[in-house]
Amino acid sequence: MATNSGMSDKDASWFAYVLSIISGIIVLAISNTNNRTVKLHAWQSIWLGIAWIVVYSVFSLIGLIPFMHGFMLLLRWFTTTAWVLITLFCIITAVNGSIAKVPLVYNMAEKMA
Repeated sequence: MATNSGMSDKDASWFAYVLSIISGIIVLAISNTNNRTVKLHAWQSIWLGIAWIVVYSVFSLIGLIPFMHGFMLLLRWFTTTAWVLITLFCIITAVNGSIAKVPLVYNMAEKMA
């Protein structure tokens, strides 16, 4: 089945992760309202992006404390690396026709889809 844009469901599913929140919103806007899997991928991408922004922001704020700056810089780097790896894993599973159930994020996405 294809989305309203002519994109296949499989393509829409993996594309939802490419630009995180932005592509998740695009996929929701163009997707067929009857396809729950595409919506699930899009919402998981959105929530994953929001989670990364929140964690990164908290580490940045704590990093304003002079003696915590170096440690928070390291944690932000690890957080960003983990987010990129999780996103790549989600793209790979979407290409294979499945969905990676990212803890906490998947539950919120499931409620929204």
